[in-house]
Amino acid sequence: MPKAATQSLTKTTKSKLPSTTKSSAKSTSKDTKTTGKTKVPRGKKEKDPNAPKGAKSPYIIFCQDNREEAKKEAENTREIMRILADMWKNLSEQDKEPYKAKSQKDKTRFEREMKAYKGKENRSEDTD
Repeated sequence: MPKAATQSLTKTTKSKLPSTTKSSAKSTSKDTKTTGKTKVPRGKKEKDPNAPKGAKSPYIIFCQDNREEAKKEAENTREIMRILADMWKNLSEQDKEPYKAKSQKDKTRFEREMKAYKGKENRSEDTD
């Protein structure tokens, strides 16, 4: 079918199709809470700056260790992350073990710090 005929066909079929507008579609946003007929924006929960940093995954630890090497091969961040992901995929399970061990050690650190943080938080609430 010639290109011009295809374009005219799509224009006529588009006009016969029902239009979809944003107002007809139900929006479900995580930022709003529906109460009755009005939407009340939910505030984002503030993170306590004193809270311990989360545990790192084996992949994150691997990326931190190998980022400089990947920077030599790439120009921008997207390429660096692609190179690191490929490097991680090509590692054998045996080569991933040191990163898994470091991750487990970091997880125990996080749990220990979180337990201390929660205990400190509970004591401060008792004094108020």
